Amino acid sequence: MPKPKSPLKRPAGLPKEAVRATELGEFSGYVWWLPECADSAAEMEWSVVPYHWKSDKRPRNGWVIPVQFPGIPLPVLPKPSILLNTAMGEFVRGVLAEECAGPGWANRLVWVLVQDGGRAMRVVGLQPDEQTPLMAELHHLKAWLDGCYMAEAEKLVKRVAGESR
Repeated sequence: MPKPKSPLKRPAGLPKEAVRATELGEFSGYVWWLPECADSAAEMEWSVVPYHWKSDKRPRNGWVIPVQFPGIPLPVLPKPSILLNTAMGEFVRGVLAEECAGPGWANRLVWVLVQDGGRAMRVVGLQPDEQTPLMAELHHLKAWLDGCYMAEAEKLVKRVAGESR
């Protein structure tokens, strides 16, 4: 018979307000987070992270203390912009970040490639207000990386097309 998992041991010196990350419930805001690998609250640095009870990116291990910061808005998840038809076996195949601009305007789009079980694909564009906070933070880096990949793919396409003539 498998041994039951031992409960998370409360580190020495942990403030009484701290609760297990899995026990926080329906909370949206910022939390002080201490990963569960710490034996003592003094051994590791606490991190301030956004927490939304519906987010897959929230801390799921360790200890958290809800906090409020005046003047800093709480993290809000956008409404779902991508509807996946699970009956057709749809899933997210890839993501492309694009920064585009013209005279007097700029935009930071995220293109999501959705594929179904029959291998058909569609593209969904996400405007900045439809992106998660983490998408917004990583957008510049992802757009740069995608631009590098695009440039390399263009070199390959030109080389192959030139050789096939």
